[in-house]
Amino acid sequence: MDISREDLSARYAALSDAELLAIDPNELTDLARMCYQSEVAQRRLPPATGSHDHEPDIYTHDEVPSDWLETAATACSFQTGSGRPFADDAERACTVLRDAGIPCHLVKGHEDGEPDVVSVMVPGALSLKATSILDRDLFNEELEETWRAHFDELSDQELRALRPDDLCAGLLDRAARLKRVYEDALARRRSGSRPF
Repeated sequence: MDISREDLSARYAALSDAELLAIDPNELTDLARMCYQSEVAQRRLPPATGSHDHEPDIYTHDEVPSDWLETAATACSFQTGSGRPFADDAERACTVLRDAGIPCHLVKGHEDGEPDVVSVMVPGALSLKATSILDRDLFNEELEETWRAHFDELSDQELRALRPDDLCAGLLDRAARLKRVYEDALARRRSGSRPF
């Protein structure tokens, strides 16, 4: 018997928060994981971390070398002269990162013929985490308003024709792939085989 996306979504929607969070998403099929993650996100629950909850962090913020700027990565950039208070935006991004324990540094850049930018730099090893935190705590709020405005412009028929699962499919797939690649890298480290 084939289980549809609708069946899975209904199943997860019927569970309590505790029952939902007791599920290990690593044990689900790709389709089931997508439906599961959609339900967790809709309820604004903390994502389940799977079977590695008991393991210590491999990399802690205390271990960030003092000369991290030499290998820094850009977490985000803001263009000047675009009608936005870019300095305020950059400072707000730094506040979000520092609150999460991620060191950051502002770098102003200028190239002839190009608008000036200010970039928020973070330690390279924390770049993915920094980007994710900035999305969650800073940029997603702005995106939410953009989505709200877009939906307000649609006709009743156009709005009803859309399905949230379809709209989130790319984001959920990206999240699942990132988690899978991380788990693969962790497994390789445990087995002692690292790619060269």
